Amino acid sequence: VTLMLFVATLVGTLAVAVVTGTAPDSVDEAWTYSPPGLLMTNLTLAALIPVAQLGVWGGFGWRPRWVASVGGGLRWAFLARCYAVTLLVMALAFAVMVALEGGLTVKLESSAGLYALVVLLTTPLQSAGEAYFFRGWLSQAVASWVPSAVVGAVLAAGVSATAFSFAHGTQNLWLFADRFLFGLVASWLVWRTGGLEASIAVHGANNVLSFGLAIITGQVGDM
Repeated sequence: VTLMLFVATLVGTLAVAVVTGTAPDSVDEAWTYSPPGLLMTNLTLAALIPVAQLGVWGGFGWRPRWVASVGGGLRWAFLARCYAVTLLVMALAFAVMVALEGGLTVKLESSAGLYALVVLLTTPLQSAGEAYFFRGWLSQAVASWVPSAVVGAVLAAGVSATAFSFAHGTQNLWLFADRFLFGLVASWLVWRTGGLEASIAVHGANNVLSFGLAIITGQVGDM
């Protein structure tokens, strides 16, 4: 199923690249930072949503909706409230950060409009996919082996945060620590709220604002 979703995503992304005139001679590292490359990455990670649901259904015999929350599905109103609060708080934090660094130098990426469209439409799905896989299926799978709820939650948080950090590829100690701590916070949010919504919102808001800032300053590749 994962392979089928990946192939479908690849074909669809390349079709978009051809239509928009951004198809590469070869799929190299630079192309992965282009709008079609970013689209492919986001949709591939978004495919982890059905993968996690199928994993819970096939591995545990649970209905797939239970991977999202104790309410038996994604709580959409709560997700919207989490996004509203998180976007506001993070936007203020980003503004302070930019001010402390001496202001913003505007240097729009080429194809800024396409970048913005891809980020707004698919980055929330990418964040949800990672939450479903790491904080949903993986955490439930790990914790199910431990009789103690507390020990299971702590162990699941550690394992999922470690896997989440390594999944980001090449990095130094500080980047790994940053991602690992985020993974722990996200796991705590899942435990505290009984679902994936808050962790999805924090991850999604961070990524949307980060990419937005990178598009404005021409630093998508670096970001």
